[in-house]
Amino acid sequence: MGRAIAVLFWAVMYTAGLSLGVQIRMRTDCGNYTGVVGEILEVDPPPQVFS
Repeated sequence: MGRAIAVLFWAVMYTAGLSLGVQIRMRTDCGNYTGVVGEILEVDPPPQVFS
């Protein structure tokens, strides 16, 4: 289980991973309410800063 974030009313992101086509849901930490349901369409990883 993830941890709550303040971005979407203290929601928790439920996903199998951050890759193309993976389902994603943003739910309250108790699981009673879902604010976002969708799939990942694009992944843009940050540039590597350290070698």
